[in-house]
Amino acid sequence: MSGKVVRLDKSLYGRRQASRTFHKCLVSDLKTIGFEQSLSDPCVLRFIMGDEVMGMVAIDVNDILYAGNERLAKMVVEALVDSLPTKNLGEVKSVMEDEEAGVVPFREVVGSLMWIANQTRPDISNAVWAVARHSREPKKSHWKAAQKILNYLLETAHQTLKYKQDDTVEVGTLVYVDADFASKATDRRSVSGPLVLVADCPVAWISRTQKCVSLSTSEVEYIAMGDGVKEALFVNGMLEFLRSSEKLGKIQVLEDNEVALAENPLSSCNSKHIV
Repeated sequence: MSGKVVRLDKSLYGRRQASRTFHKCLVSDLKTIGFEQSLSDPCVLRFIMGDEVMGMVAIDVNDILYAGNERLAKMVVEALVDSLPTKNLGEVKSVMEDEEAGVVPFREVVGSLMWIANQTRPDISNAVWAVARHSREPKKSHWKAAQKILNYLLETAHQTLKYKQDDTVEVGTLVYVDADFASKATDRRSVSGPLVLVADCPVAWISRTQKCVSLSTSEVEYIAMGDGVKEALFVNGMLEFLRSSEKLGKIQVLEDNEVALAENPLSSCNSKHIV
């Protein structure tokens, strides 16, 4: 078909306009039995009899949530089944994406991802940590998140860690540090993410929940800096052991705002216990 243009007689799954065409068809069928579409949100429709709202419909891609009169619910199914393959899933028991993941190898996948993250892929450490928290009772959303990490690894399989001898590069430790703030909703603890480089090559990295609750983003990054320096001290110890004739210099740490805070003579109620 190279060099030729094809005109479709009807919508085809996977095309850019397919989802819009499906939505128009679905809404058209609902309007034939008296539903009105919201101007604010085209995915919400209502059925009014007199001055009373008898039923509401919410559309999410190809899933429909109905609330209202049971007799009207049967009319909705009958109106759709003629033009669209429709299945009544019964009463809603959980929010979409928060349903149980079912029989899927979630723990096996997370375990494999953790091994890869610890060995050669520091770029997925935080994402793997986030899904690993839900290994006990994974939901569909967590399973989809794990699959996205797998897809990312597939698309970036060409990316590698390269270690090479270079006498022009000074041997020393450089630490990049970052952290989030109160990402764990259950206990409001934050996550540290330091990366240690030796001769411009990454040799150690972690994504770890901090042991205490921080009061500000600055405090979070100070704690993360401590985690990074601890990793760097270990790396320095190993390097000095391997290079017994040479002592390493200071550890260089690169972070967002801690230098400015350390040099600021003023302090606030959230930072005076730090500086």
